[in-house]
Amino acid sequence: MLITFRRKIVFFISCMVLFSSLVLCVGTYATVAQSVKVETIKTLAGKTRLMALKFQGAYDHIRNDGYIISQTPPVLAIMNSAVQGGKDLATWREDLESIFISVMKHKPYYTQMRYIGFAHDGREIVRVNQKGGAFERVAEKDLQAKANEFYFKEALSLTQGDAYFSKITYNKEHGQIEAEKVPTLRSIIPVFTASGEKFGFIVINVDYRILLREQYKAIQPEQNVFVINEFGDYMEFSPKHGLLDLILGGAKDNFSLQFLQYSSAKDNDEKFIETAHDVIYVVRLNLSQDVDDNFLSVVVKMPKSALLQATNHILLRTLIMSLVLTGIVTLLAAALSAWLTRSYILAPNDY
Repeated sequence: MLITFRRKIVFFISCMVLFSSLVLCVGTYATVAQSVKVETIKTLAGKTRLMALKFQGAYDHIRNDGYIISQTPPVLAIMNSAVQGGKDLATWREDLESIFISVMKHKPYYTQMRYIGFAHDGREIVRVNQKGGAFERVAEKDLQAKANEFYFKEALSLTQGDAYFSKITYNKEHGQIEAEKVPTLRSIIPVFTASGEKFGFIVINVDYRILLREQYKAIQPEQNVFVINEFGDYMEFSPKHGLLDLILGGAKDNFSLQFLQYSSAKDNDEKFIETAHDVIYVVRLNLSQDVDDNFLSVVVKMPKSALLQATNHILLRTLIMSLVLTGIVTLLAAALSAWLTRSYILAPNDY
């Protein structure tokens, strides 16, 4: 009877301690998990913003190169000579070619730089090609008319001070897609006469694949990162597979990107998304203040398992401590109950 009583005391105390420990463990886990989640989201947002600014910076450099070149003496001299009826353009053409080459030497992703006139079916005035680090000054007889190209037509609406980034397409020469199939982004800056009439454009052709690779290389991300433009062209970095190839127009067909909505955005846009398996942060940056629907999205995805890894360690340690504490209390309860019942047995013999 006394042995059963002892066991009941020990069992009751052990259960109470275990229950209290588990309640404390659950409460601690919930509090820590929420705190870790909030801090992780802040960290994820900060990383995504920095990455987005890096990619936007690459676009800014391209646009600024076009702005600066559009104001150089050769560009203005060629324009003034054409407007005023001058014919001796060879020297100015050579000078502009040299400027193009000096810029392209520092930008391995620039495949072409051109000065295109508005007149004569958008005929090229000056053009330099870059391929494999070699530069080609295109002879005047080989210059092409570009008035029928989509980017020329879309750039006609640009006003002074505007800039335009085209959609990504494979580069064409003489109306035919090149065999290399270079995915090309075109940056276009309009050139106006002193009287405000449109004379032509400075056009920079960019190998979009190399451009993104250069930025990824500089960033060295650790999470899964997507860079997506408004047309759904994207390049993905995977921690498991590394940097994957550029996919043109494939974002809407990628199941893992179905949460994105492609709508016009003039202002910066950020959002946090939580799915069944991932936490995602998206930063969308407008690339041009002058053109709607010209934006870039940077998406960083983190598995929830990584998010909860730290809290799971805390939960495990708390559970171990609860079990150890329960074991210690059980031993103490057994000793205490044995002492109490022993005192009860010996007490009648004292009379």
